[in-house]
Amino acid sequence: MRTENLVIVVMMAVVFLGVNRAMTIQESYKLWNEIDQVERENTVLREEFGRLQLEESMLVTEALLDQETREQLRMVVPDENAVVYVIETNTDVQYVGLDNKINAQ
Repeated sequence: MRTENLVIVVMMAVVFLGVNRAMTIQESYKLWNEIDQVERENTVLREEFGRLQLEESMLVTEALLDQETREQLRMVVPDENAVVYVIETNTDVQYVGLDNKINAQ
């Protein structure tokens, strides 16, 4: 009787260890898949970050170039009274400006 109990206990231990091993393998596959997914997302984010850094450097360069060009050419924003709007219709050209002298022409 004692050996039979020992055999039953050993068999239960083997079954328990087998189930535990299967659950451990399943968990490791699940974690491996999660790691793989996170690594793919990380790659995508790194690529996007690189594109954004390049875009930022281009914007800074364009802004500095614009500023330097305006300074060298002594460009200024025109006065609001100097702006003339031209509105075309089918047959007539009508000048709309802030200055009455322009409208008289």
